[in-house]
Amino acid sequence: TVDSRATAYKDGSVRLTGTYTCTDADYSEVFGTLTQRVGRMKITGDFYATDFTCDGDIRLWEAYATSGNGFFAGGKAANLTFAFVCGALECADGYSESTIQLSRSKK
Repeated sequence: TVDSRATAYKDGSVRLTGTYTCTDADYSEVFGTLTQRVGRMKITGDFYATDFTCDGDIRLWEAYATSGNGFFAGGKAANLTFAFVCGALECADGYSESTIQLSRSKK
């Protein structure tokens, strides 16, 4: 899952969070793109997290999106997130598309 709220920091980055569950995976990752319209600009940033514990429990993940073309701000943003895990014999994947509310951090 991807949480419906995220935090935008003064340096322009965004902290995204969510949950995952997997079992018997040797490799795991979550990655995606966050896009936000700020004024006339379209800010786009990527995020990536890897090496999750795959023991069947529901666990939290977090990743930071950064943009090369501007700073994320408070407001709504479009999110596209992919998850990918591989075990010894097979792989599995999933994705999520959502709108996320960004709140501005005081930090």
